[in-house]
Amino acid sequence: MPTAISKPRYKEYDVVRLLTNLPGYELSTGVLGAVLLVYPGIPPHYEVEFIDDKGQRLALLTVNENQVELAMESLS
Repeated sequence: MPTAISKPRYKEYDVVRLLTNLPGYELSTGVLGAVLLVYPGIPPHYEVEFIDDKGQRLALLTVNENQVELAMESLS
């Protein structure tokens, strides 16, 4: 019996907010990032580029949808 793939909560270019500290990457709750890739699955995962308030890259990580929340929906 095939397993259904969960519909991703976020799409490419959505801006998301980190919901938990990731000390191994020096990322704190509230930091913003852009979804660059969506990996469908159970559950979906997202490649997110997190940036500082000057637009400099802090980290490029794969996160699950429980680690982030939508901050701003992309226009595309």
